Amino acid sequence: MTISETGKENNHTTPWPQIEGIDGDTARSHLLNDTDLFFSILRQVLNDYKRYMDLPTLDLDSEHRLHDRLQIARDMHKLSSIAGTIGATRIQQTAAQIEISVRQLGTEIIPLLQDISYSLTRLDTDARKIITENERSSYSLPSQTDVSCVIQQMMQLLKSSDLAALDHLEQHRALFQRQLPNPNYSAFEQAVTELAFDKACKILNNYIGEK
Repeated sequence: MTISETGKENNHTTPWPQIEGIDGDTARSHLLNDTDLFFSILRQVLNDYKRYMDLPTLDLDSEHRLHDRLQIARDMHKLSSIAGTIGATRIQQTAAQIEISVRQLGTEIIPLLQDISYSLTRLDTDARKIITENERSSYSLPSQTDVSCVIQQMMQLLKSSDLAALDHLEQHRALFQRQLPNPNYSAFEQAVTELAFDKACKILNNYIGEK
């Protein structure tokens, strides 16, 4: 079955998201022109590897940090693969270099981790606005009754410390972005992502109280 037979034509005239640090042609080719998949993977990278945006605080060059180094190697192996898929070539190359270096005790990796921190932070800054614009443009806001239902359901999930709150946010991200003006939304999203459900509940409850 060809791509056109599935209803997804590989139309190279379709505008592709332009994000600093992303090779759009590579991403388009790997993802068969599927921008929805691109944004989904991009969000995954920014969320799953958020901790590597912070500069390392441990002495990872110490021989006592073997367990930490092996975990970093596993993370960088996955990051290199997924970054290559979306055309984040510098991140892909740096992650692959870290994976090799971190397995060799005596090899300094702090400078490489600083490099991946800079690249991920820069990508996060450049991509967030475009991600938000894409979510808002592709999301049809439900009726006010349904909006209230979505918010109430989130409140129940947060109060129950139910991990389904993560999926609920992913499904209705654009709704919460429209209903919670910044900086409230950013704080809310971060709290949910970090499983700080009590904090997220307070932010959402304050919004409900203002309505």
